[in-house]
Amino acid sequence: IANKLLEGKIDLLRYQDLTVDRPITWHVDPLTGTHSSREKFGRHINYRDDSLVGDIKVLWELGRQQYLVAIVIEYLQKEDKRYLDLLSDIFSSWLKQNTYGRGIHWCSSLEVSLRGISWVISHFLLKRTGHKAGIFSLNVDKTALERQIYQHAWFIRHNLSFYSSANNHLIGELTGLFVLCSVFDFGESTTQWREYSWTLLMRESQLQVSQDGVNKEQAIYYHCWVLEYFILGYLFALNVSRPIPAHFPETIGNMAQF
Repeated sequence: IANKLLEGKIDLLRYQDLTVDRPITWHVDPLTGTHSSREKFGRHINYRDDSLVGDIKVLWELGRQQYLVAIVIEYLQKEDKRYLDLLSDIFSSWLKQNTYGRGIHWCSSLEVSLRGISWVISHFLLKRTGHKAGIFSLNVDKTALERQIYQHAWFIRHNLSFYSSANNHLIGELTGLFVLCSVFDFGESTTQWREYSWTLLMRESQLQVSQDGVNKEQAIYYHCWVLEYFILGYLFALNVSRPIPAHFPETIGNMAQF
């Protein structure tokens, strides 16, 4: 992944060697070449209209930035400074091209949450390499990065999917908010948002999973996805010494057994 991105290429979903450029052009669907608006309010964009956004699954996959973790792992293994430069380029281009609330990558709270999780894990791994400031050790506008991390948490908190997609989407959003608030400091909001997201996540872990461990959406893919969210939340709760109710690891165990 890292070596392809150095050349402005990436594999997304089942598609290989898609051109994303370097720096990445975040509002161009690499599959169809469709340009979406960088300025339009994200939640007003009709992401179901291919003529406006291209293949939204591919474009959102790019915006989730889960490949950041793979790049950091490459750096951990090889200590090649090119990978740090690549990380800096990705964050810098993101901050320049993605104004808070505008564009397709600010359309869905789940997408914002998944990106936030990618940032948190990358931050943790970089700290393990001796870069004590994590992603703030990169050559980026640190003030802009700090602001966007807060904006990610704020967006999730105020756009939770209570009324539509109140299933794996809601669980993903709550996990993202909890993880962000377990690692970064947002002042007075930190504890409030962390406790709020944790309380609701514990509630949803009981509402959305049957006693035999089967996710109530009854789709294997979403079952696995929800299980990953729960494991992630559990690990970060341990990291911040957050008391964990007995039912939560039991639910995780039942889901894994199924």
